[in-house]
Amino acid sequence: MAFKQKTARLDQGFDIQPQDDGSTRLTVRGSGLGALLLLAVFVWMLLLSMLIGSMLLPIINPQAKAWLLPFIILPVALTLAWQLFRLRSFEMTIANEGIRQGSTLYPMSEISEVFIDNSRGGDAVVSGVVVGGAFAVASQSAVIGANRWWRRRLAAVSYRVNLRHGRRVVRLASALDEDKATALFNYLTRRQ
Repeated sequence: MAFKQKTARLDQGFDIQPQDDGSTRLTVRGSGLGALLLLAVFVWMLLLSMLIGSMLLPIINPQAKAWLLPFIILPVALTLAWQLFRLRSFEMTIANEGIRQGSTLYPMSEISEVFIDNSRGGDAVVSGVVVGGAFAVASQSAVIGANRWWRRRLAAVSYRVNLRHGRRVVRLASALDEDKATALFNYLTRRQ
């Protein structure tokens, strides 16, 4: 019995569109936040909104009945706005003369490097702070653990692809996961 071999579909992580003038247009979409991180952002904003609302509402109007609605809509709107911001698309055109982003051309001869960095990678993680007593230690450990989880999750989708043009660093794409950033980097450096 012979097995039929199928060819794997190539997923670059971005769209490649050849242009009539011989250049190539790349469209890279940000990775956004994963479902679990998006839920964590929403819960955090909801709790913050409820805390602020519970302090302000009795001062503003103690008889208000529908006070809950604005404090739920605001976190939903802010979480959605942040997700859409991180999912935005970045476009660039690569030609023999250089890389064009918007209306600006960066000539190949003036690009000294293309590199990947992580906007969250340099953040320090707090560790080992103990405020006496078993309850304080337990809550401190939970806060530190949640802080580390949050930073790791956010760092996983905070890669940026940049180029150095003279002394300027020009961001080509941001809010990418590591695989998408590496694929874009490899594509750009292979072309030079």
